Amino acid sequence: MSNKAKQLKSTKKTSSNGKVFWRPRWVEVDLDGNRKIKFGKSQETRTLADQFSEKAVSDLNNRNSLQLVAEEEAMTVGEFAETHWLKAERQRKVKNKAQIRTVIKYWKEIGLWDIKIEDLTSAMMYKYIKNLADRGLKPASIQNYKTELRTLLDLARTLGQTDKNVLLGVKNERRTQEQEERSERIFNDMMQNTWTLEEIQTNLMKLRNIPRQIVKVKTKKYSYEQERSSTGNVPEILWYGRFLIGFYLGLRSGEILALKFSDFDFQNKEVVISKAIARRTIKINLVRSLDGCKKNQE
Repeated sequence: MSNKAKQLKSTKKTSSNGKVFWRPRWVEVDLDGNRKIKFGKSQETRTLADQFSEKAVSDLNNRNSLQLVAEEEAMTVGEFAETHWLKAERQRKVKNKAQIRTVIKYWKEIGLWDIKIEDLTSAMMYKYIKNLADRGLKPASIQNYKTELRTLLDLARTLGQTDKNVLLGVKNERRTQEQEERSERIFNDMMQNTWTLEEIQTNLMKLRNIPRQIVKVKTKKYSYEQERSSTGNVPEILWYGRFLIGFYLGLRSGEILALKFSDFDFQNKEVVISKAIARRTIKINLVRSLDGCKKNQE
């Protein structure tokens, strides 16, 4: 047996004064699978009655496919807030109750309180956020308003009042522009100041075969040559691993060399890059030095 609503033929009726009208009919199926014949508002012609029942059936099937409640069970923002949202576990645990009351007061003020949840759109949410920004609220305050409405819409989606949270992805235009500019600056900085693929390949090939250092050792009786590690007491494999980490994080050579074990926070999965080791070139002014020697000789 199908759980979809089904359109029936409209019935012809005659009123007591002899006027003919048509009654739309359709079969509605509830969540338990029980079928019931429903009648719509009387229409002047059969065509209008069929259109009425066709629209009713289409709406019912759409709601059923989206797992939404029936039209008569659809709630406004205010009705849902008082019936479900304020009683939800998350809201009962909120310590700052004044913030919730302030948000509800604002919803009532702008008329959002009396709009059905299923009628909310992303355009409305954009105006909602823009209105908050126009009032001069700080970004943190605007975020608090958004959080309260987002949690309400998330719960409404869970309980079948809507098929999506229309607030998701809606941001303040100015803030979005700033984020895009920041992302572009970061991208350009990465392109200019991080390793290229050719640099990574060249350095990895070098690190795989670090040449041994040849040292001449002299004793009282004889002398000989000895091979020693170029990396001192640090095993070569650790240098290889250190540069792998540097390539992954996009670090320069000096930042890689300055890394310490204490810079890694394994619990929070973070790395602190606080300094870099650089090679400093010292230029000696030979003319001044020679002049100083002459003065000392005099």
